[in-house]
Amino acid sequence: MGQSLLVSLVQKYRGRGAVLDSNLLLLLVVGTYNAARIGKFKRTEKYIPNDFRLLEILRKQLDHWVATPNIITEVDNLSRQTDEREYSGISSAFNTVINKFVERHLSCQEAIANPLHARLGVTDCITLALASERHLIVTDDFPLAGRLEKMGCDVININNIRQFS
Repeated sequence: MGQSLLVSLVQKYRGRGAVLDSNLLLLLVVGTYNAARIGKFKRTEKYIPNDFRLLEILRKQLDHWVATPNIITEVDNLSRQTDEREYSGISSAFNTVINKFVERHLSCQEAIANPLHARLGVTDCITLALASERHLIVTDDFPLAGRLEKMGCDVININNIRQFS
């Protein structure tokens, strides 16, 4: 993805909003808690603090962000995979981050009815539905990004824009 396409997508979706997938939302939570913990936290060890900074830059460029109860629940569960001494700080960061998102509910029945459910699961099928409703999707999930591109939906794969931070 070129920088001009990235700028174009940000401009196009500034008022419509974007959906951050579970992994990247967790990265945002852990980074908000303590960017030095990103590489040490069990579920974010594949990221670096610069990935968090890139998300922060992107987040500030759009008017609002959308999350589903499914994504929020996944992130809450994943963020709890730490020791009790650390969890109160992560919980506080979780609350701070989630309160900046608009929550959007789509039924699980709709997701399960999607023929891709067996391959992608409930959360990704709901993400596909949000993309088709004109939201930008930001992910690091190559299969999800590929599926979105095949559907003609706009998607930013964080792996393809790291060089812009």
